[in-house]
Amino acid sequence: MPLATTAKPKRPTRILAIQHDAADPPGAVSEVARELGCPMEVLRMDRGDAIPAQSDADVLMSFGGGISLTDPDFVRPEWVETEQSLMRWFVQSGRKVLGICQGAQVLALSLGAEVRRNRGPEVGWHPVRRVGRQTGAASVLPDQFTALHWHRDTFDLPHGATRLFASDATENQGFAVGDRVFGFQFHLEATPRTIEIFLAVSPLCRSPSLFVQSEQQITEGAAVHLPTQRAWLVQFLAHFLSDQDKPSAPK
Repeated sequence: MPLATTAKPKRPTRILAIQHDAADPPGAVSEVARELGCPMEVLRMDRGDAIPAQSDADVLMSFGGGISLTDPDFVRPEWVETEQSLMRWFVQSGRKVLGICQGAQVLALSLGAEVRRNRGPEVGWHPVRRVGRQTGAASVLPDQFTALHWHRDTFDLPHGATRLFASDATENQGFAVGDRVFGFQFHLEATPRTIEIFLAVSPLCRSPSLFVQSEQQITEGAAVHLPTQRAWLVQFLAHFLSDQDKPSAPK
């Protein structure tokens, strides 16, 4: 009688996250990752954490931040170039990358595209619509949904990227490179605390613009749209953080 064999337990998907400032943490992404059993290490640029040249993580995530990458008179922090280098290493290693808001802009830069000033700020709850087809994790998102926006800059598409989403204010709301690399301009990771902090510290919400909602509209919209946005985030991350086809450990 043959000996019984024990299946090797699956290793959880490991996440390395980059948080650019105190006001813009991973938010609901960290909550959902924990629920999915995926450990997350967070590097804090506002606290001086160093970005490594390589990592044994399976997924790199990069979140929003308060600096503008388009101001010619602004000296970019050193982490901007270092983060781009790590993003390229993840892409070239076949690992997964997710950039949200400023993280999507840095991702676009790392892949050779430009970040530029949008035609106007976009703040509050605005619809995004699908403009490109995708077979990866973004395919679980609906063709149109309302998401939280908080930005005045935008990105061009990297060479070879697929444009996924657009809004009335912003032509490029999301892109994919293959099935493993995604950049979203909108804030899928937002929580009630995220919105509270943004309203308190960000001057963008007081900018005169057709696409900037009032504090009351943003607060009331959160009660309506946050639960649905959270549900779509869960669906997306369940696919994106799947342990299928993990790359081998770096040599």
